[in-house]
Amino acid sequence: MTKTCKQRTDNRGTSRVIPLSSEVRLPKTRRDAQSSQDVKPVLRDIPQTMKRLSIRSRTTIYSLAAKGLLDMRKVLGKSLITEESIDRLLEEAPRA
Repeated sequence: MTKTCKQRTDNRGTSRVIPLSSEVRLPKTRRDAQSSQDVKPVLRDIPQTMKRLSIRSRTTIYSLAAKGLLDMRKVLGKSLITEESIDRLLEEAPRA
């Protein structure tokens, strides 16, 4: 029977089991765990929204929000736009 795990104690006295097999590969960062294609942002800030909609003016974003075409939320003093409202605005826009 081969040994697949090793018991290790860190400097705080916490005991952990560490796999010895090279087949088990844990992600180094959160970005490695999920590719950026799998994760879609729920909220965008004003500059991100401007880029997504190809709008050069912050005032235009605020006026679209005032008309109810964009759903704006205030989180910790920062204005954020819901991705759902951006998608809805793009779908409802007439084709060129």
